[in-house]
Amino acid sequence: MSIFLGISATLTVNLSKNQENQYGTYETSCWAWGFAFMFGIYIGGGVSGAHMSPAISISLSLFRGFPWRQCALYIVVQFAASMCAAGLAYAIYYDALHYVDPAMETGWKSFFSYPQEWVSDTTAFCSQVVAGAVMMIAVFALGDDQNNPPGVGMHAFILGMLQTTLKFSLGYNTGSALNPASDFGPRLVAWAVGYRTPKAFSNTWWIYGPWGGAMIGSITGCLIYDLFIFVGSESPINYKMPGAIRTRTKKMFSSK
Repeated sequence: MSIFLGISATLTVNLSKNQENQYGTYETSCWAWGFAFMFGIYIGGGVSGAHMSPAISISLSLFRGFPWRQCALYIVVQFAASMCAAGLAYAIYYDALHYVDPAMETGWKSFFSYPQEWVSDTTAFCSQVVAGAVMMIAVFALGDDQNNPPGVGMHAFILGMLQTTLKFSLGYNTGSALNPASDFGPRLVAWAVGYRTPKAFSNTWWIYGPWGGAMIGSITGCLIYDLFIFVGSESPINYKMPGAIRTRTKKMFSSK
């Protein structure tokens, strides 16, 4: 649901960009991705926790004891779902895509991320790292009972607004591919239907950006939250910390 609605909104904006009647702008796409992310969490949150991303699942396994076998299953399903979502979006917009882009030269831009031509590899990578860190800090904060969590049913809304904010603030350089699945699955679908752009797999962005940057950023965000904010024993950082040091650290960072 999340990826299908997000890609569909991006297609609507991009395909109508040069037409007399334009259907939105980049801002429209940002809001749509945020609301789509929120709907996905509301739909699946009660059943699976709605991790939505391999980066979130792996981070929860590393820092919150989420079972690794279940994590692997989640990742497989996330990729399968992302491919189904992209395939459905392509099928619905098939006529529009081939009308606006009959040579299949630009339609791929709606399916996966890519750095702007003037953005260096280092800047693009750092953009992904920062976005991934912010996302996981927010996820951990919302799940922390000792950190004034929001009311019941508000987690999805807040994460949806965070998704929108990250696309507004960090989406210009690379498209803010916060989710490795939402980038790689549609990338495969775009390649399979005939978009043979070098930006798909000929360069290594798809590895070090949506995968490497997002994962490093997510783990960095987890470390930051658990080192400076989280006081529970679920984290391996707190669990392995000697009791005296943990008590002293709590007193140091607790509000007076």
